[in-house]
Amino acid sequence: MLKLMMYIRLPTKSFLDIMIQFKEIAKNGKMLFTNWHFPTDDEDMLKAGQEFSKMVSLQFNYIKY
Repeated sequence: MLKLMMYIRLPTKSFLDIMIQFKEIAKNGKMLFTNWHFPTDDEDMLKAGQEFSKMVSLQFNYIKY
């Protein structure tokens, strides 16, 4: 299990590179779940997760906190 916190501090390009590696892992038959946690009142963070999901063609689970 890998848990990334505070994605905002990680450059977008670096985060996208990590997500692309996850996609490659999934292609190789490994089970992969991506849980995108975001504050209930933060629509921008939800939209960011949705955009990353589209960019790497991986399904994210969106979890409000």
